[in-house]
Amino acid sequence: MSSLNHFLLLFLELVIATIIIYQLVLRTLPYLMYALAKKATVKNANKLRYFDLPTPQNKTKMPSPEILYSIAFYDVRKKNVRISGDIPTDTYWSIALHTNNSINFLTKNDAQYPDKKINMLLVKSDKSAPFPAKADEGLVEIIRVPSPKGIVVLRILQPNYFNEESTSFKDMQQSIVVEEV
Repeated sequence: MSSLNHFLLLFLELVIATIIIYQLVLRTLPYLMYALAKKATVKNANKLRYFDLPTPQNKTKMPSPEILYSIAFYDVRKKNVRISGDIPTDTYWSIALHTNNSINFLTKNDAQYPDKKINMLLVKSDKSAPFPAKADEGLVEIIRVPSPKGIVVLRILQPNYFNEESTSFKDMQQSIVVEEV
């Protein structure tokens, strides 16, 4: 075999090996990253994390700078999870629930809550889970979640973002809690 043929054969083997390794990395890396992120947030499950509006000092990047974000990882494997609190009356807000693989299964906003209070109870979707009784705090919206672990994302529009009048919205944001019940 000539040295050129030998070189071309080695080159072809190298290209094929590179493609296979590249495909393996592309397919497994997102799962590895998600697994690491989930493991890191296990101790933070069922607690809402509040994010501030971006300022020159606070460089947290979010998709929309005029929106206050709050995020929680829920886990209903052992206990149900309640999301409750007062919601803004004079601005847009929304809540989105996602499964553990980031599929959105519920999105609601301010127009769907005329009493301006949120009171959701996340429960397992399996039929063996007991259906919870109504809570003493009034009407409870019971949500059977498709996966026992997932993500809650709350968004509150701060309409006067550039006027720095965000204290009432920040208080409203922090009145919403996620807790095990």
